[in-house]
Amino acid sequence: MRLDFIDKQEFMHSKCVSEFTSFFSQIILGKRKIHCEYVPKKDKRNKFRVSSFEEGLKQYSWAGQSLSDTQKVIKLLSSQLSLAIEENNELLMLQGALAILEWGQVYRGCIDWLLSHSEKGRLIQSIVHSSGIIDGTVPISSREFQTFFDRNGHYRCNSGTTKIFALCSKQSVIYDGRVACALGMLVHDFLIESHIDQLPPELNFLMDASQRNPSKYTSSNYLFASKTDSVNALYNQAISNFKLNLLLQKITQKLDKQLFCLETRQEQLRAIEASLFMIGYQVNTARYEKTGRFLI
Repeated sequence: MRLDFIDKQEFMHSKCVSEFTSFFSQIILGKRKIHCEYVPKKDKRNKFRVSSFEEGLKQYSWAGQSLSDTQKVIKLLSSQLSLAIEENNELLMLQGALAILEWGQVYRGCIDWLLSHSEKGRLIQSIVHSSGIIDGTVPISSREFQTFFDRNGHYRCNSGTTKIFALCSKQSVIYDGRVACALGMLVHDFLIESHIDQLPPELNFLMDASQRNPSKYTSSNYLFASKTDSVNALYNQAISNFKLNLLLQKITQKLDKQLFCLETRQEQLRAIEASLFMIGYQVNTARYEKTGRFLI
């Protein structure tokens, strides 16, 4: 399944996107409870339970670090990219990008892409331009997007480079399997609640090939794009990252400036992403079997 490109303004004014942002905003603000439970494979003594996004933040953990510790690392890595751009230092940009991959513990297909652009002296240009496209600040047509992000295109969007784009931009979030899984569960529950019997193209996002694909447990009417389609996987991830950025930008623009007691929109975007990351550890199948919904 190949996802459809959608113009930024068309996406932002889409009826189903507007309705979903309202639904999602209520959950982010804690005005509606969610239900998420799982036992982490690497920590079977502790059961993860969350009923709000704020609880998800409190229980956040990556590589043994809390959210505040992780934010310090992200700030440091992000500042290295900013310095490389400011000084037009290709080597510093390469080192910073590799450090992000090390932090994110993902490398597949990324190092060759970075080295290729670095050897041609265009790594800074490529990362700045591609992150600008992904965060929606660089206007682009459907044909251009396809040329840049399709397989064998000039740019690459996957679970590694999405982290680089996010740390290069103040308006972009990481789109990985766990974030996608949480998003997919929320989209599904929104569609059920809204009595929408088909998955709108605007709300179709790339899911993991296996365990983190909510549509594996639902009707074929709610079939998300999957990484089993390897031909379109890179393009679909770029489209999904682009749409999620626009979606969360729209949400944070409407929410209180002190969301989660965070003052900047960049921090708020990171916080929402962090909660999605924790919620999407696995598909909440037990609740789906009981209620027909994953989280609500």
